Parts: sequence; structure tokens; C-alpha cells
Amino acid sequence: MRTSEFLTEVRRAMGAPTYQARFSPTDVLEIASSQQTNFVVPQIRALRKDFFVVSKDISLSAGDDTIPIPARAAGRAVRKIWITDVTTSPAIGDFWELKYIDLSDVIALRATGETFGYYFQDDDIKLFPPASTSLLLRMFYLYRPGNLVLQSETCTVTAVGTDTLTVDATPSNIAIGSKIDVVKVEPGFKTLVEDLTLTNRSFNSVTVAGYDFSTKSISVGDIVSLSRETSVIQLPEDAHELLVWSTANEMATSLGISDMIGHTEKQVLSALNGMRQAFTPRSEDPQTIINGSSLLRSGTTRFGALLG
Repeated sequence: MRTSEFLTEVRRAMGAPTYQARFSPTDVLEIASSQQTNFVVPQIRALRKDFFVVSKDISLSAGDDTIPIPARAAGRAVRKIWITDVTTSPAIGDFWELKYIDLSDVIALRATGETFGYYFQDDDIKLFPPASTSLLLRMFYLYRPGNLVLQSETCTVTAVGTDTLTVDATPSNIAIGSKIDVVKVEPGFKTLVEDLTLTNRSFNSVTVAGYDFSTKSISVGDIVSLSRETSVIQLPEDAHELLVWSTANEMATSLGISDMIGHTEKQVLSALNGMRQAFTPRSEDPQTIINGSSLLRSGTTRFGALLG
């Protein structure tokens, strides 16, 4: 769903006169962004822990010991951290998992040599011990969907070049030097590239010198926006109705309209139940439980268990 469609749905839920009199479209999208972050996403995560999990590869040099937590990591938290000394196109079996170490235990361990763990300090990830050689770190974390903005503040890809995307019309807020994202318009609405610094723009093109867009699965119809913004709702389609009604409920509460509050609360519960029914397990196969310390897993990684 694009934000233009979303605004239409919220207007229908609230009733046009009340909607027009009190809230601008930007106001509604700001409320929706808050509801998305604080209500809808936690509901989805409670049903399916694997939703919104993404990975990021980071190259390390000898002596590196500090890794910033990604800016878009929900809750400033990480899910898993893997590491390998195969720094070019590693296979899954080349990684071993870093183990979380409580800060109080770090000084007691006094470890040297191969990196095997991590801890948190000053909102950063600290490797323990520091990298002794070139390594590749793969971090898994929960991705925070972009803040919702008007479609007029984004543009649509009409052709994909190497360092240039042809678009329908570049809005004035996307200026040279600004950072941009490209968001997929088809489910699951992924951010295909993020935080690219724009080096040139025209009425119908955006350029990032030295970058190759053609390698990033960008298609005609995808959306270019400022960094951390989007006019595409980056939630599963089964959750869009819940976002509509939770936004409408927040607006009704702000206006103090008791009948509307009661109505929208009922609709929120109905949408939530519908989403719960839709989010059946992704796989109907029985879950396989693996004991990472068992002989079955012995030797699968450098430390004997990839997922121990």
C-alpha cells in the first residue's frame, strides 16, 4: 500500500469532515509512523520472530574491536553475530557464531587470540578479543520500517542504469548531497539500498557517482526517498488494515470523540485478530530442534556448533 491509498483508508475510517478539520495528511502519516513503530511492529514480532530480520556484512581489519549498532536496528539490539576469516564470498559453513559476554565477565576472561565473543559498551558492539586478522562479520538485527511520508516527497523508478536511476519526477526535497533509499514496491517492501549520498539530480533522474544500481534488484516502479523515509508501507499486507485502524483510533482519542473511540477500538481488535489468523506458521513442517552441543553437530564449525 502506498501512503496515498493509506490516507484514503484513514479518511474513510474517520469520516471526511472530522479528518479534514483537524489533521493534515502529514499529521496523519506522523501518527501512523508512531503506531507502526510502537504498536503494529511489536504485534507482528510477537507472532513471527523472524519478521524484519535482516543482515549486514562488515569487513574488519586486524585490531578492530568496535562495531556501531546499525542506525535502523529496532531497540538498538542485535539478534545474532557471525564471523569468518573467509572475507570473499564466504559459505554458510565458513562462519562461527560470536557468543554474548556480560560486561562483568570480560575482565575475568582476559582472552587473547581468535575473536569468539562480544559485549556492549557505549551503545557499540565490542569484539572480544579484538580481531587478530582480516575478518568478515555478519550481523543479524531487527529492521525498523521507514517513517511514512507523502508520495509527493518520493519518486518512482522508470529505468535503471548503472550510477543513475531515471524517475518520474524528482521532488525538491531530494537534493544533491542528501542521502537516499530505494524501497521495493512489491511485497515484502524491502529497502534495497540505503543511505546513498546523491551526487547529481535532474527533473527525472538521480545519480550516485561510482555506485552500480543494476546489481541491487531494483525494478521499474520501486520508490526513491530520503533516507529512513518511504511512501510504501513496509509491513506485511495482512497488517495494513491494523495500521489504518490503530491510526484512526489514535486520532479519535486525540479528538475525544467517544463514539468514534469505541468504534475504532473494536475495529483495531478485529484487524488484530484477522492478522493473527493470517500469520499462521510460514512452514507446516514440524520444527526441528537441534542440540548444538550434541555429537550430531560436533565439528560443524570451528567451535563445534553454529547455533549452540
